[in-house]
Amino acid sequence: MLTKLEYNIKDLECISGIKAHTIRIWEKRYNIFEPQRTATNIRKYTDSELRKLLAIVYLLKCGYKIGKLSKLSNNELFDLLKECEIYNQKEESYLMAMLSFDEEYFGNMFTKSISQIGFDETFTKLIYPLLDKIGMLWIQGSILPVHEHFVTNIIRKKIISEIEKQKPVPQKNCKVLFALPETEGHEASILYSYYLARKSGLKTLYLGQFVPRKDLYEIIRNFNPDFFVTFFVTKIEDSVLNEIISDYEQIFSKTKLIISGNQVIERKLEINPNKTKIVNSPEEIKSIFEKCAQNSATILSSPN
Repeated sequence: MLTKLEYNIKDLECISGIKAHTIRIWEKRYNIFEPQRTATNIRKYTDSELRKLLAIVYLLKCGYKIGKLSKLSNNELFDLLKECEIYNQKEESYLMAMLSFDEEYFGNMFTKSISQIGFDETFTKLIYPLLDKIGMLWIQGSILPVHEHFVTNIIRKKIISEIEKQKPVPQKNCKVLFALPETEGHEASILYSYYLARKSGLKTLYLGQFVPRKDLYEIIRNFNPDFFVTFFVTKIEDSVLNEIISDYEQIFSKTKLIISGNQVIERKLEINPNKTKIVNSPEEIKSIFEKCAQNSATILSSPN
């Protein structure tokens, strides 16, 4: 099984949210880890130790004390997890499944959450923040690309399943085109946005990943969308990002642009605020589609 064989203390901090200083204190006071050290005395932790830390973090949120948890074996910690009332509803349990490549476990948690709070709430409250966290961990080098691919492929299948469950509804006049730029392969967020548009009864066209800009002219001639939706998740330089957005604004001269993803949020972008809107969350996108379904003329009235 392909895993990241060792982690440094900064990796543990990034993935668990527990400060490195606290981890060192727990090691000294409670002996929860016995990390190996490099020739230069740098701590190195195993995959098993990382999962143990995630279990401890989760159980602390359930009200348990570090003193008690430090005395338990890994198996006892994981058994205690199953007794926690809010188990399967927190980020740590999904990260644990990711690190062990446990597809059945991850899928069962996802399905259980959907049955309890619904698909939309599960995605916006659990999955969307999880995708942001995993993306940042990958950029920082704390996890491998294969970890991210493992998670996003499970999520992708779940979204497609929800799309296929929807009953056909009368399509509104508003037309929405979904496509990722040629630099982008992360599909989960835009696929969920496509689901939201379909659920709102809008007329949609979904092109998916790595769509060349030059090909979009043909789509405009045949589909003539009212809205174009795209995401930027993969790390990208400011100059390249602004170039792509500028091209989109020229290509879609009569179409309003909706752009999202962690690479555009809180960055200074050269956009036309009357034409392009940066959105920060699935709830914002959902609101736009609902207004579009109601033929609202003020969807992009607030500048970025």
